[in-house]
Amino acid sequence: MTGQVQFVATNGTMPTEQTAQWQTVKFGVEAEQTPQSAQATLKLSYTPRRYMENPTYYTHFTLSRMDEGMPSLLNYPEGHTWQSAFAPGTSVAPGNYLLTSGTRMADGAVLAQLQVFSVGKGGHTEQLVMREDKQGVQVIGNFNAENRYFDVKAGAVKSILSTTGRGYYVTGLIRANHEPTNHILHDIEKMRSELEAWGRPIVLLFPTQDEYDRFQKNRAEFTNLPSTLSFGIDTEGQVQADLFGSGLTQSKELPLVVIADTFNRVVFSSQGYTIGLGERIQQTVGKLN
Repeated sequence: MTGQVQFVATNGTMPTEQTAQWQTVKFGVEAEQTPQSAQATLKLSYTPRRYMENPTYYTHFTLSRMDEGMPSLLNYPEGHTWQSAFAPGTSVAPGNYLLTSGTRMADGAVLAQLQVFSVGKGGHTEQLVMREDKQGVQVIGNFNAENRYFDVKAGAVKSILSTTGRGYYVTGLIRANHEPTNHILHDIEKMRSELEAWGRPIVLLFPTQDEYDRFQKNRAEFTNLPSTLSFGIDTEGQVQADLFGSGLTQSKELPLVVIADTFNRVVFSSQGYTIGLGERIQQTVGKLN
């Protein structure tokens, strides 16, 4: 026992030739990968899943070269992704590497994965693992709480944040006289007492003033909505642009409802016709408390 963090590195190209050598890990050093030292191709294999189709370097994973047990972070341009750089292969110097990946959870925890492997002169393919916890609530995207909308009750343009205050909230885009929208509103009515007990705001927005006006003509159909729910209009298009441009959706179908917080993290998303939305929202927020 050395009292130090160590990993096993191997030498030899064939299994019968390999011998294990313990290397001490030293943390805290960054080094830029230089093209001059690149002699091999490293590829990362990955199976895309919803909300994590294309992991981003720095945000979701990093790669470090191990030099005498010390991980040196390889620097790549901002915006590099698995698909753009690591699926086709990136040039690295032969040696030992540390691949670190992580999935953020709503409670602040990170599901981390650390993999140490060797790259020979002939190159190497390593699997990129993005862990998930289907029982917990994961951060699946981002939404800017400073987005502005027209608050019909206040008669003024406001930010989502100014309406919700700090913490979690529900927001989304809906349509007037639209069966999928009507269905989710009735689902929310069924969970009125539970959602009011949660106490956090629900802000549902119409794309245009005309949509809102048409909804008002049939407003009497929805008499049991939670008192925490309010309506507005996405007059500046900021909410629509953010939701549809964040990677949360694969189409512009409405309704679209998310649970987010004022740290701009999205932890739940539902789009199109769905059954039991109110209950699904309640189940999710129950895991947040």
